[in-house]
Amino acid sequence: MKLAMKSLLLALAIACWATQAFAQCSEVVYKEPKEERAALPVDSVEGNALFSLFDGAGDSGRASDMCIALFTEEGRFVAKTTTNPKGEFSFSGVLPPIGRYRLIASSKAFKDLNVLIELKQTPDTDPEKRNRILLHMRLKSLRSPTYATLLSVKEYQDRERR
Repeated sequence: MKLAMKSLLLALAIACWATQAFAQCSEVVYKEPKEERAALPVDSVEGNALFSLFDGAGDSGRASDMCIALFTEEGRFVAKTTTNPKGEFSFSGVLPPIGRYRLIASSKAFKDLNVLIELKQTPDTDPEKRNRILLHMRLKSLRSPTYATLLSVKEYQDRERR
């Protein structure tokens, strides 16, 4: 019974993304964060969006077709993209100057995520030193907050192989 309920919730979440993702992306606007956290130090603006259908630690899957927008720290729009079927995103073709930015992930199904990032020097080619942003999205109905963490490119590649 519990497994059937989890499967139903997952199917509903996926259906919601599929029908609303592209319209949602054109509507993303800058919002002041509800609480300030330290900036995540990144060498490129790329990563992966994960989601959870339940409160607590852990992720249930990858968030595809999610809108990711990049703003200056002051709120000026820079670029937007959507996550691919593997939940990956990048701002290829957009190389913002070194500095601090707001990355906002938005979806009708999940709580918005507004994270401060600090873009450092040009990306290192060594996957041990480069990092990716992991967005941990939570359904709007859950108590658990959305949040972001960092994962090295090498750790990400190893994780993908499993």
